[in-house]
Amino acid sequence: MYTLFSKVKSFISLTYSIITYIELNTYQTILLPLIILQKKAVRIMTFSEYNSHSSPLFQKLKILKVSDLIYLYSALFMYDYYSNRLPLIFDNFFKSINKVHQYQTRLASKISYYLPKARTNYGEFDIRFFGAKVWNSIDDSLKSIRSLLSKFSLFGLVEENQKAKTCLKGFGSS
Repeated sequence: MYTLFSKVKSFISLTYSIITYIELNTYQTILLPLIILQKKAVRIMTFSEYNSHSSPLFQKLKILKVSDLIYLYSALFMYDYYSNRLPLIFDNFFKSINKVHQYQTRLASKISYYLPKARTNYGEFDIRFFGAKVWNSIDDSLKSIRSLLSKFSLFGLVEENQKAKTCLKGFGSS
């Protein structure tokens, strides 16, 4: 029982620290060693050649890549924000498109958030920009479901949604 509790506690602390990691360390130069290390570990686990493609190995083992984890936990963070399940400190973290202007655009008719102006790479990797970008790329049918099951449907989003792959283009997923 104690080992199960410690594993669950470790998993919870790891998952919540991913958001902090996203905020601070999503530059390619910082993520690349972690991505390479994860690919090496998967190749070792499957007894594959050192230069074999890693994507089929990740699919075979049903393991998410680091870049997919970043996308997933950004989407889960945004879902919790949309559902008002975050602490009060995050209440004004994002602006709805409808609060920015009154024009009826395609993006305003959806459940979308305003992308703040980002002049640098640091600004693009900020959770306020990246989280809104991820949330805006998710299909509205997933956004409007207000149950725990919708969180699990976001797991399928990582593999199926092509917009997710374009958001992660700069993260070195292969």
